[in-house]
Amino acid sequence: MKFNIFIFLMSLMTFAQSFAEEGGYLIKSIPNDVKVYIDDKLHAEKTPYTVRLPEGKHLVRVEKEGKQTITKEILISTKGITKDEFELKDIPPPCPQNANFKEILYPQRDSFETEGEFVTRIKKSIERHNECTKLNDPRYAVAVGELHEDQYNIETYEFPITVHWNNDTVKEKYQFCSRGLLKIERNDAKTLRMKGKEHPIFLHFKFDEKDKKITLEKILIKGEHRFYYVAITKKWHNLRCSGKDF
Repeated sequence: MKFNIFIFLMSLMTFAQSFAEEGGYLIKSIPNDVKVYIDDKLHAEKTPYTVRLPEGKHLVRVEKEGKQTITKEILISTKGITKDEFELKDIPPPCPQNANFKEILYPQRDSFETEGEFVTRIKKSIERHNECTKLNDPRYAVAVGELHEDQYNIETYEFPITVHWNNDTVKEKYQFCSRGLLKIERNDAKTLRMKGKEHPIFLHFKFDEKDKKITLEKILIKGEHRFYYVAITKKWHNLRCSGKDF
């Protein structure tokens, strides 16, 4: 009997000691629909959030898609509640400049430029545009591709889309139709569809220095890990489409 009482008292002391070695942590954020990781473990998907943590150092990470991730080391004390409030800022565009489709599609030589300077400027503009396209900068998108999941052809890998062109300069220059297809394997198609019904569409250009001619080389839609070529067609079945990597 005495032994059982002793065990009970020891257990109670251990529990009390364990409880005493914890401290409170309160986290708030703007926006509040964020993922809160503490020591690489997901604790919450919304703030404010309060939790008891062991005394000592812990690593807090706050994430939200499209926002900059915040990571901070905190020190938990038994003497009170540790509080934090984070404001997650938008991820800045990967390119320092906005897209300039007029310069690309209707290049004009300045009266103070030599022919060589003009060619160099346009060449650099094309290179910058293509690089920003590869970086998936939303300012360089010219349309939104609406996927038609119910019309995906599992045998030919053809994925029909409706294209909503939103750039007036591009619409004026090319007068694209609003239907298209991309060739994409089933697993990639499923992943793309899971990411949403609508995806940005970009243009990739080519510049011939000899002829000083700019041509549209590719129409692209961004997948999970790569771009896919989009074939713009007047009829759903009238296409030739490549599945090569960008």
